[in-house]
Amino acid sequence: MALSNSAQGQPYGYDFVTVLEGANGENGKTEYTYTNVEDVTPLGPPDDNGQIQPVSFFVPVPNKINITNGRLLKETVYKKNKTTNAFDKVIETENVYASGYETGNTLKTIKGCIVSSDFYCGPVPYTVPKIMRLGTQYYDIDCHWVRLVSSTKRVYNQYSPAIYTQTATNYNYGNPVHRQVTAVTQQLPNGDVLREYKSYPSDYTLLFSGPVFDMANRLRLLAQPVESYTTLMRNSVEWLTGAKLITYGYAMNGNALVRPIQTDQLRLRDPINLANSGFIPAQRASQKDSRYAPVQYLGYHMASGNVDLSRKAHDITESYQWDHRYQQQVAQFVNADRTVVSGLPAYLGNEASYLGFESGQSVDANPQEDYWFNTGTGDSRNYLTGNAHTGQYAWRVGPISAWSYNYGPTKHIAPSRQAARYKLSAWVNTEPGFRAGGGNLILSVNDHNGNQVNTASSYVGASFGDTQGKWKYVEAIIDLDAVRQQAGAAAGDRYRLVAYVCNTGGSSGNPVGFRVDDLRLHPVDAHAITYTYDAATNQPTSVSDVNSRPVYYEYDALQRLVVVRDDQRNIVKLYHYNYKQ
Repeated sequence: MALSNSAQGQPYGYDFVTVLEGANGENGKTEYTYTNVEDVTPLGPPDDNGQIQPVSFFVPVPNKINITNGRLLKETVYKKNKTTNAFDKVIETENVYASGYETGNTLKTIKGCIVSSDFYCGPVPYTVPKIMRLGTQYYDIDCHWVRLVSSTKRVYNQYSPAIYTQTATNYNYGNPVHRQVTAVTQQLPNGDVLREYKSYPSDYTLLFSGPVFDMANRLRLLAQPVESYTTLMRNSVEWLTGAKLITYGYAMNGNALVRPIQTDQLRLRDPINLANSGFIPAQRASQKDSRYAPVQYLGYHMASGNVDLSRKAHDITESYQWDHRYQQQVAQFVNADRTVVSGLPAYLGNEASYLGFESGQSVDANPQEDYWFNTGTGDSRNYLTGNAHTGQYAWRVGPISAWSYNYGPTKHIAPSRQAARYKLSAWVNTEPGFRAGGGNLILSVNDHNGNQVNTASSYVGASFGDTQGKWKYVEAIIDLDAVRQQAGAAAGDRYRLVAYVCNTGGSSGNPVGFRVDDLRLHPVDAHAITYTYDAATNQPTSVSDVNSRPVYYEYDALQRLVVVRDDQRNIVKLYHYNYKQ
């Protein structure tokens, strides 16, 4: 074992390791061989006393490490021969690496400061060596690289251990700018050759703008794959077997972030002769091959760069809503699109939204609460409150004056699917004496100009009365397609939905309101799962299922799960942690 600093804090390395399967290897063994070369401590210039000192940290450990140390050179798997009691080879893999140092990229790092009692603070004569004039010493940090060049795998015949089949894989690094694998060549035992070609942003030298250009230049995202294609060489003919292309786009305001937005695969019924295929890799063409077909789409929340949409081709859409800190998902919608339609204001959502009030902010059109309007925010009767259905906060919709209304949280959406039915649901908890039918969940329809549409089914409400101090689930459903047909809407007229809560109960001198929480708005044929978290620890405190029924989670001071409760807050699981004496 060589004394070494290469092992990231562990000064000992191993040349050879044997792992026995079973106490004495009766079930076989595996042998590993590693690079393990002793590091060398370089020496620096003489110090003030003329002594040669190592150029290293305060503790004299090497900084000129052998960068190949710890690399697996060979792995051999054996089985125990029950007849001969010997170990027979099953599989053996050998790896070869290349390595080197970057010239001209050595960093200088301060080691320490030399201060003496007669330190001279005046001008320093240039005849004094620079290292002494500055009063500092340095050690070098070298930029170096190591890469896998080849890997050879041998599979041995279990009846004739001397016979084996061999597969050799070679790795090519064709662009010194990004230093990534640009080609993988695999020589099969039957003589066929498999190849995979890969390209990265800095390979696209024909681009002078756009996301991929920014990745290669401004953002320096050099290792992100863009395109790959595979071939099979048989009888001196190279056959194209497949290809994949990743399209990138800006995923954050100000073009500060670039992320994949679409993945395409090449449509090939059978392999085709590469020379006659007409296939030109995207890095050498002005546009992608017409045989590419999309297989996945991704969308992003432009304020944070978080993924807010994922959809496979010819499949349903999954979309996501993030918390007010843009760190954790608060809602996952299946078969609903949250992507804001281009050209429409941000407060107009698409097909789905959730409101749990966990930002703790009483602000209208708050982007951190998906642009819900907490109507009546400036009214002292309406405010955030505790004792929520899930999480930390709910919203109180206060009492009203005689024969009037008090409006609560409101959401506007301009859904992509205009021929769908939509559902608004919420949990409500009334104060004592609340009038029967005094609370309402409302869904109404406006045209593309925001004017209310008046048809027999353009206004739908679900009322509720006294909930006896308990949380009650309420939902309202509207058929947008039926409204459009009744109104004779033009095909291009994108109708809007307005979803809101209002209080029509109580009267002057009878201050009766209700709390509302966990509002969901989405198509009827979609479903949602919603989450709340502890603000300090980010631990989930509740998960509500597709029926909006929550499961609650509680933790101890060490953030270990201790209690799981059902939607009625009955304990269904209780955890105790005991320490071994």
